[in-house]
Amino acid sequence: MRARKPSAVPLSDYAEVNGPSYSDNIVAEYADKKPTRLTLKTLLEFGKKIDDVKILASARYLHKELPIRLAHRIADMNKLPYIVGCNPYVKKVYGLYYSHFNQYVFVLSFRYFVLIPPKL
Repeated sequence: MRARKPSAVPLSDYAEVNGPSYSDNIVAEYADKKPTRLTLKTLLEFGKKIDDVKILASARYLHKELPIRLAHRIADMNKLPYIVGCNPYVKKVYGLYYSHFNQYVFVLSFRYFVLIPPKL
């Protein structure tokens, strides 16, 4: 019987073997940031009259907040007991969070700034 390749290696396991990677440092950097609170009142006011300015503001908010929130979930999953992290379903979810974080931070952020340069 062939052994299955694990879908993700917890950051703590990887760091013990190979030392911390660049991605681990980026995740930790984003996880240290506080997410911006969004109230129900803000959501209701935002949806009353949608125009181009609000759509752009929403995209900027998402662009800023998504990597922070993903990093928080990754950091939370790293705090779970080792036996929980060995569960294949938890590993799969962890791998999805980690790969999406990397795709968003390293690929999509680059495309965003190339297509839409920041205002000076």
